[in-house]
Amino acid sequence: MSVNASHPYYPLDLELPTYVPNTHSMEFILLVFFAGLVATIYFANNILVPHQSLSRRLTFIWILVSGIIHTTIEAYYVVNVYDLPSQTNYFADLHKEYSKSDSRYLTQNSFVWAVEFLTAFVVGPLCLLACYFAYRDNPIYKLLYTVISVSHIYGTITYYITALFNGDIYCTPLPLYRYFYFAFMNTNWIVIPLIVLYGCGRDIYRGLVLLKDSTFEYKRK
Repeated sequence: MSVNASHPYYPLDLELPTYVPNTHSMEFILLVFFAGLVATIYFANNILVPHQSLSRRLTFIWILVSGIIHTTIEAYYVVNVYDLPSQTNYFADLHKEYSKSDSRYLTQNSFVWAVEFLTAFVVGPLCLLACYFAYRDNPIYKLLYTVISVSHIYGTITYYITALFNGDIYCTPLPLYRYFYFAFMNTNWIVIPLIVLYGCGRDIYRGLVLLKDSTFEYKRK
């Protein structure tokens, strides 16, 4: 097996002829990302829904953060998939940094592109629409939260299955990339949606029970 030492990605014989190293350091990339995350959380919690219950605020923040990530970072990948290895702006460097945990993002992998396309241009806008309805206290947001959560769970599980199908050959074998990038950051889109799905399912069930009881009482009159 020939080894291509011109890039830091796995498998080591991966061909990336147009690859250009990042111009931003890992520390800078993560600092900007998490600074934006904290700013979004602060804005949502203190300005958009400050008077809601804690559980409702946390769910709103999760859906809003997801929507922003989907429609910006992931949409950038979808649009620039062929040029990503050679680009050196912040968004490209962010993807090239994450690709150390899954090099498929730099090889125009059809599954990754397809799931990111649906996430960026279907699930992402649904997240923002759901936040609008939640902000306006329109109960349809519960239905949208449910659809979004199912989409997140399904997409993330299939992402993991396809990534591990060939034996976890796409991840750089260092703890930061394997356990933080690949495992922890993606697992959030399984665990948190399950919690959201449980809450929405409970509320929808209660609503259906109330509707059934009110219909029964109406028919008795």
